[in-house]
Amino acid sequence: MTKEKFTKGPWTACFTTESGVPVNFHITASPHGSCLPILECRWPWKTGKERTEELTANAHLVVAAPELYDHGRIAESALSAAAEVLDKAAVTFDTPALKLVADETRKAAVALFGSLAKARGEVS
Repeated sequence: MTKEKFTKGPWTACFTTESGVPVNFHITASPHGSCLPILECRWPWKTGKERTEELTANAHLVVAAPELYDHGRIAESALSAAAEVLDKAAVTFDTPALKLVADETRKAAVALFGSLAKARGEVS
């Protein structure tokens, strides 16, 4: 497994507001002692409710990235192990349905592995 080069989480979103409305944000890894931004978002100055909700949702998604990555690694490992068990059970009990579930589980593991590799910058 390749070592991750990104800043360890958890991350925190810090919003800039105009008249109480979020207009920009930056992300810090402040729980680890750094208040320097690791990412900044300069949002276009369209401050409608819909744009503000999108800005806030984007910030929350970015802040969740380290945790999603960690949980993705756990899930990918569990899916791979489950596919192996299902393969063996399908052969032992001669059950085509189990083989189908094993194949779908493996596809999910491969897709998740690809997403994690993308997050590490190994693929585009």
